[in-house]
Amino acid sequence: MDTESSFVEDSLAITTKNLFQDAYMRPDITYWQNDDSTWSISVGGNDPQELTIEWEDITFGKRAYFLCSCGHRATKLYLPAKAHEFKCRNCHNLRYQLATFNRYSVAGRKIYQLN
Repeated sequence: MDTESSFVEDSLAITTKNLFQDAYMRPDITYWQNDDSTWSISVGGNDPQELTIEWEDITFGKRAYFLCSCGHRATKLYLPAKAHEFKCRNCHNLRYQLATFNRYSVAGRKIYQLN
């Protein structure tokens, strides 16, 4: 786990929906399906990272979750600027920018009103 905290908004995020609908990505990102439960993704020509997908039965069908290296099931995995692997928000110690403002200060009230 990283000791330095960064923000979700500054990180590259990937969802299972991005993979299955082929709706993502930037030109420097390549990804492919290995089998029903694993995908590989490579950012900027680096070594590919294998992502495990776990399927959960829901009322009307199934839902896909990433299985993070810490064992946590997540719908999104993140890649902060200085990191080399996609991991969950907890593993990268990511926070939301809005959570850093004091909502009771004058500036904080204005920011919360905008959101």
